[in-house]
Amino acid sequence: MLEYKGIKIPETADEWQLYDNLKGNRDKASDELTEAAKDMVDYVESSFQRLKPRLSLSCQIVADKLNKNSKFGATDTEPRHIANRVMNGIVNQWLQKLFYTESSIGWF
Repeated sequence: MLEYKGIKIPETADEWQLYDNLKGNRDKASDELTEAAKDMVDYVESSFQRLKPRLSLSCQIVADKLNKNSKFGATDTEPRHIANRVMNGIVNQWLQKLFYTESSIGWF
């Protein structure tokens, strides 16, 4: 496995679990898949960098309300954890809407 920007990406035909009983160059196919996976990492990272300011702003809006209501314990660990869970839910739902369709299994 190749470690690319903290993500493990298959490098070999065996790691990609490509067929080995067919004519053709499966090593070339695995090279193409590895490069495509690296491109995917780069693209998603770039997209996240553009999204990051909006995520930060939305977190700041909630943080401001938590701080405003600190006398009710809103700045304790539990309410902050709940706010994080909400943000994780938003991000996970967004990813599912983006990548999953009824006609596919997983993202591809």
